[in-house]
Parts: sequence; structure tokens; C-alpha cells
Amino acid sequence: MKKVLSMLLVLMMVTALFAGCGKDEDNTADSGTNTGAEDTATDSGSTDTQTDSESSDGDIVLRVAWWGNQVRDERTEKALALYTEMNPNVTFELEPIGWAGYWDKLATQTAGGSLPDIIQQDYAFIGQYIDKGVLADLTPYVESGALNLDDVAPANLEGGRSGEGLYGVPLGMNALAYVYNKTLMDQMGYDAVDPDWTWNDFQTLVTNAYTEHGIRSDAPLWDDPKFLLENLLRQNGKSVYNEAGNALGFDTTDELVTMFTMLADNTEAGAFPDPQEIAQKTTMEESLFVNDETLGGFIWSNFFVAYADLMDSELELTVMPNDENGASGLYLKPSQFFSVTESSEHKEEAAKVIDFITNSIEANEILLAERGVPIAATVRDGIKDSVSAEVAATFDYIALAENYATPISAPEPAGAAEVTKALKSIYEEVAYGVTTPEDGAERFIQEANSILSVN
Repeated sequence: MKKVLSMLLVLMMVTALFAGCGKDEDNTADSGTNTGAEDTATDSGSTDTQTDSESSDGDIVLRVAWWGNQVRDERTEKALALYTEMNPNVTFELEPIGWAGYWDKLATQTAGGSLPDIIQQDYAFIGQYIDKGVLADLTPYVESGALNLDDVAPANLEGGRSGEGLYGVPLGMNALAYVYNKTLMDQMGYDAVDPDWTWNDFQTLVTNAYTEHGIRSDAPLWDDPKFLLENLLRQNGKSVYNEAGNALGFDTTDELVTMFTMLADNTEAGAFPDPQEIAQKTTMEESLFVNDETLGGFIWSNFFVAYADLMDSELELTVMPNDENGASGLYLKPSQFFSVTESSEHKEEAAKVIDFITNSIEANEILLAERGVPIAATVRDGIKDSVSAEVAATFDYIALAENYATPISAPEPAGAAEVTKALKSIYEEVAYGVTTPEDGAERFIQEANSILSVN
């Protein structure tokens, strides 16, 4: 919840600071003399001197900004130092800062025309920066070869695209997954899950594990059932929200009734834990799955390492179930992007730096997937021996997910947090048996559309 509130606050702040600094009104930092009052923030490694201009001897200074932590800051600084070692005419001014301060600073720099050359972006906000003309289209640099994305599956790049343009290159990827206890599966004599499995196969596994061996399964996405609804809708070519963001993107109850019925029936049968029992497990360490009391459940793949660290049992990851026609609702979600700003005087060199971060095994042996699973297949293979077995397993999973992923949906509209809260409340009511799947579905559509109607 704190993360949601933080995201909302940042969204409001970015929107407010963008007001009055639209594409046609931007005063970009072309003069090369700006010192930027915002540079008084507590970032390390940066200076207040504007040095974007190329010197007479061909030296280039690129400013790079990101949010992160001490580990990310140190690794990024080392990776960029390696770039300088390989390209002595290019040096960097580094502007790392914390998450909240980052967006405040970036919006101020946008208004003041003093943005760095390369900025880290989040999927929730990149659309606003694209719409305001802040970010450069990287397509020309892909076409020239300065930014080589030949080793990147197209699904990895969808989140950074707008129209025909490419405005952000993901620094790492994440995806929903089914994680299961392979040790329990082996003990039950069951085969590993086939990634081509369907929701009917999932139901068969849940039922057989419970009726034949007394092994329960986690209720799907109990903490945020919006992602279950989204997956089912995407399999049918639908979306949670409409394009305008002022209503749901669907008007029938089919997918809602399906997910609510799956929850109600399996909870009543005992194959899913009782909601009161779930409520008593407030930490990952206490969870039924970590204590070998459930067979598996759905998670974001970046949580796999934490689960594996807590458990002695062998774990496996596979994709979300498909529908009966083989349609997948899976998508790859960028952890964050690197973008080049339109005001940069050195866009091609900045694109080369992003190419280096994307494709250099040496650079990624320094970065070690701290920002998520690398998007270039050769890099994933190249640094596998440098990361833990659990992290390497997420590499394999993203490679598998690439075969099933479809383009990511648009960022969520204002009010999405309230919609998510409404769905979670009804999901729990259905599990407790106080609301029927049909009534819950009808009520959610009414409540969600009411919330979104003010947009």
C-alpha cells in the first residue's frame, strides 16, 4: 500500500510540474550554460557545472540520472567507468538519487530545460515524458547500428514504444509466473508442468494434489487479484481499462465469474486454504508455500530468489496457464528503462552507452542483473556463471516467457489503486462465501466504472 500511495503522489507531482511545460514550450538546455538549481539535491558523484557541449578536442561529457540504492549506484558507476576506459573521449557526470526525490528532480529539470542526457524511466511515467516530447526517439540509432537490439526479443521492447517510436530500452525484465514445489511434485509422482498447460490443467493439478495427497495450492494472486483478472482478459483480447482510462475495458462478467468461481469452488473443497488461515500468515517466512504446506502459486518472477532462499525444497518456474485455445495472457514488464532526452546534444553517443549497457557482457558482469533480468539473450548466457543459481533460474524463466508474451497493456489510469482495492475486497468476500461469483462480478463492474468515471 505504501508503494501505491508513493506512486500516486509521484504521479500527481509529475503531472503538476509538467503543467505549462508542454512540448512546444520546453526551454531545452541548448545553451550549455545552465547550472540547475535542482542539482542541490543529495545525489552523489554529480557536479553543478553544465558540460554537455563537446569540447574542441572531441571530448564528450554525458550526464546520467537514475534512482536506486548504494549497490546500484556503485555498479552503475563501475560499468560507466569501463565505458570510459574503452572510449577515453567520453566521461560521465552521475546523478543517482532516491525514488521519490528522483521524480521531483526530474520534473524540475524538465521545466527548467536542464535534463541529463540519459535518464532512467519507469513504466508508470514514461508515457507522460513521451507525450511532452521530452524523450528522443531511438529508432534512428537502432537503424544506424549505434544501438543494436538484434539480440533482444521484440516483446522486451514493447513497453518502451509509442507509435512507431522507441523511447526507452528496458534495463531488466519481470513476468508473472507459476512457482511450484518440485520436491513435492516428485514425491507425488507428478510430471513437471508443461508450459503449454491450460487453466483446465491447472484445475486438474490442484484437484489431484489435494484429493490424492492432501496437498493444497495457494489461492491465485491473493494479494492482488487484479493481475489474475488481467491475465484472463488478455487471453480473450480484452484489457482491464479502456483506452481513455475512464471506464473498464470490458462490459461482461465472464472473466470475473471465472476467477471468482475458481476461488469459491476450490476454497469450499479445501484445495485452496481457508481465507482466515491465509490472513494469519503475514510474512513470506510464515507463508504456507514457504513451509511446504502448499504446492504452488502465482508470483512475479523477481520474487523467486527470495522464495528459493527461504526454502530447502527444489522450486520450479513456469508460465501462467493458457486458455483452452492456447492463447496466453502473459506479458513482460520492464523493471525500468534508460531513455535519451530530446535536449541532449549527444544523442548518438548516449545511444551507444545504452547499447553498451544492453549488450556488453563485461558491463553486465559488473551490473549483475541488479535492475532485473537482462534483455539480451547473449548477455543472460554470458553472465549466468557470475550470478547465483536462483538468479540464473529467473534468466531461464524470462527466456521461456518471451515465447508466450504478448504486448504489454497501457499504464494504469488514475484511480487504478482504488479499483484494485475494490477487486481485492470482493475477492475476499467470495472466498469467505458471503458474496457469490455472479453478484461479486456485477458489483465490481459498477464500483470500478464509478471510480474511473471521474477521469
